[in-house]
Amino acid sequence: MPDTEAADAGPVVKRVRSGHGAGWLVLVVVFVLLFFGYVLGGGPMFWLFTSGRISLNAYRAYYAPVIWVCEQNETVASGFEWYLDWWQSDVDSFDL
Repeated sequence: MPDTEAADAGPVVKRVRSGHGAGWLVLVVVFVLLFFGYVLGGGPMFWLFTSGRISLNAYRAYYAPVIWVCEQNETVASGFEWYLDWWQSDVDSFDL
């Protein structure tokens, strides 16, 4: 005769493990959203800079990691500059 406790323990263990997996998924999604939110927030922050509401030093300090990546990779730099062009406020050119 099979042991009913052992038979019942299997699904419980699987449910507990799937619960932990869902927690990791939530953490990954939150991290990805925060990362993209930070990077995409560079546009509105750039608008604040070009409209004179914040200084270039403040912009460069906050977005130093993004600027560093742009300095290392020309493709990323051109894509980020293209994105910043959308947010530019009456300035002919810019150089971060």
